[in-house]
Amino acid sequence: LMEAVMNITSNSLVEDGANIDYSAGVDIDLLPGFEAVLGAEFHAYIEGCSVAKVSPKGNKLHLGKQEDNEQIVKLFLPEPADVKMELFSLVSGKVDSFGYTPQNMDAGHHVQTINLSELNTGVYICKVIIADEILTAKFFVK
Repeated sequence: LMEAVMNITSNSLVEDGANIDYSAGVDIDLLPGFEAVLGAEFHAYIEGCSVAKVSPKGNKLHLGKQEDNEQIVKLFLPEPADVKMELFSLVSGKVDSFGYTPQNMDAGHHVQTINLSELNTGVYICKVIIADEILTAKFFVK
């Protein structure tokens, strides 16, 4: 898996038996010389980086795939904690706090969705404050 916030450029050879995924937020350029040979699996996705952000205390923030005009935000808490989520545009600043005031969330997996239809094209940062830690992740709206 190769992931990039903005662009991926490649002239690689994807060999027989390989299973390669490229995921970029804006653009994937396959240059002359790029080849996926018979028997290889190659997929390219324009959807932004989905690597989980992990804090020293084990809290995890993961931006999932954008589907049905929504950005999926996944959060894992190893123990109960006060959590606040905010959304920022790199152009105009704070956009939303998801209706959240800091609230106590149980340990485990949580899912939040961001309605993309209400956002302008651009780069956004999802900021999650978990007790005394801050996790951030970028995503793009096209």
